[in-house]
Amino acid sequence: MKKELLLHISCILVAVSAIIAASVPVRAVTPKDDPFEFTHHRGAFTGALVSQDAYLLEVSYHYMLNRYVGLGGGLGLWQNYFSDGYPQGPEWRLDEDSARPGNLYLRLSALLKTPSITFKSARWGLMAEPACMLQVPYTRVYVNDMYGIVEANSHRLSTNNGQWLVVELRTGIYVNFGPIGINAGYALSNLDIYSYYRNLSYNGVSFRRFYPAPNPISHGAFLTAAYYFGN
Repeated sequence: MKKELLLHISCILVAVSAIIAASVPVRAVTPKDDPFEFTHHRGAFTGALVSQDAYLLEVSYHYMLNRYVGLGGGLGLWQNYFSDGYPQGPEWRLDEDSARPGNLYLRLSALLKTPSITFKSARWGLMAEPACMLQVPYTRVYVNDMYGIVEANSHRLSTNNGQWLVVELRTGIYVNFGPIGINAGYALSNLDIYSYYRNLSYNGVSFRRFYPAPNPISHGAFLTAAYYFGN
């Protein structure tokens, strides 16, 4: 149900942005009459909500080859914010601080923008950002022995077996106010937040049984604040 709600919110966000861009009085903007002086450097901060009950935070930089194409990357993290139960047995359970998976990543991407249209002082257009995310190929968790309701004897489990490469595509609307830009839209990837946890086990009990089966597609909504600087 939560995944369906997130997908609906993502679609509504993109649709509303497209309707606004299509309904306002606009005119095409060419490099000659664009009031914004072009720069090659773009820094940005992105926040996103993705299916599987996770959020994403990222800082990035792109070198703009021209007004419409940029190459760059970013550093970020994703974190599960809700866990419906977690691995446990008769005399042990996963530590609560380890119950929600998360990881750091390096994201390499190409930023593609259409020529803009203008409404008053803002420039509107469409954008796409294909990318690959390289995750830290390692995770560790802690399991506590249970004596009634008392936790003791913490044990560390770790693995490097899991998804280390993620393919992602972000599409949406961009609007620029001088050197300040905002992107909003829909993200699609093959991110599997439980891939490492499924390869863990304790006392002969595999963690795989406690987590949902892999889903080949992850959906999400993102919002990016950008700033163009330098020459």
